[in-house]
Amino acid sequence: MGIRTDLAMEAKALWEKSAGKTTKLAGVRARERERDGFAVTDVHILDRRGEAALGKPAGRYVTLELPPLMREVRPAAEALAAELRRLLRLQPGQGVLVAGLGNEAVTPDALGPLCLRGLFLTRHLIRHLPEQFGGVRPVSAVAPGVLATTGMESLELVRGAVRHVRPACVLAVDALAAAAPERLCRTFQLSDAGIVPGSGVGNARAALQKRTLGVPVFCLGVPTVLDAGTLGGPRGMIVTPRDIDAQVRFLGRVAADAVNLALHPEISYDDFMKMQFQVGEIIACEEVPKSKKLLCSQVRIGSQVKQIVSGIKAHYTPEEMVGKKVMVLVNLKPAKLAGVLSEGMLLCAEDENGELSLMVPE
Repeated sequence: MGIRTDLAMEAKALWEKSAGKTTKLAGVRARERERDGFAVTDVHILDRRGEAALGKPAGRYVTLELPPLMREVRPAAEALAAELRRLLRLQPGQGVLVAGLGNEAVTPDALGPLCLRGLFLTRHLIRHLPEQFGGVRPVSAVAPGVLATTGMESLELVRGAVRHVRPACVLAVDALAAAAPERLCRTFQLSDAGIVPGSGVGNARAALQKRTLGVPVFCLGVPTVLDAGTLGGPRGMIVTPRDIDAQVRFLGRVAADAVNLALHPEISYDDFMKMQFQVGEIIACEEVPKSKKLLCSQVRIGSQVKQIVSGIKAHYTPEEMVGKKVMVLVNLKPAKLAGVLSEGMLLCAEDENGELSLMVPE
């Protein structure tokens, strides 16, 4: 059994080690460079020769390596965002569906779902509050879980979301496997070649690629596990760092911030960090005159009351709103919607049928 790795840079190094210095690796082009002080490696698999040699589909693979023990989110997120933006090459207004792959109940596999928690999702905001959010990119997300808990392949669930949302591309976020322990939890890989979930640990599922989803599929991943066989242990036993809980939380935040910055270049890192969320209680609500979409709510947040206009009239009546505990983005710049002042935003989530539900704090 060969050494398993999801990293193209490792696959290239392993091939070169086995082939010897006199044999040229055909069908692959690679180079090393820097991005804001971080080591970056580009591996471009050009054709079938490269695919056969490295065991990966043709495409571009970009790895960005973090220094050991790094715990600063911002510099890593900004460098990763710049590389992701360079790979995606999106046009203004093109929508993106982010797929958070993996099992949130298993820490080394929780990167994808954790990343989704920190994303600025906008598709529903644009649809229901075009006056405030009409200028931002439509971004939506799906967490397909794993076959054992859903009874469905990730591909089936992501394909359904693609058919409903019709994005320009899919960005899959997933935990990967490495061959070298020094790359665990400190190497980000970006790719435009799609992904085969579980392949790095010998549990390959259906591929998420352009041929299976109908749109380009990009991948952002970090290796969180390796096969014990690479350390001289039994093959098939999976090894992960002792502090994996803290590592994955940090990596999930870096990944989320990088995706936000890459997909919303008009919003700075400082702007994202300024977003303040608080729990409020709706004490009164009424329809906005002459509006088919808007409700105006009075929301008690601590000792103050804010007036918030929301495009959720098709999903809630004013009577249903009163008494609800809600999550509120409180530091938005006040704006008038249909002539009525709004001093914040109620957070909502949208299901696969386009139905909105208020996000309710536990």
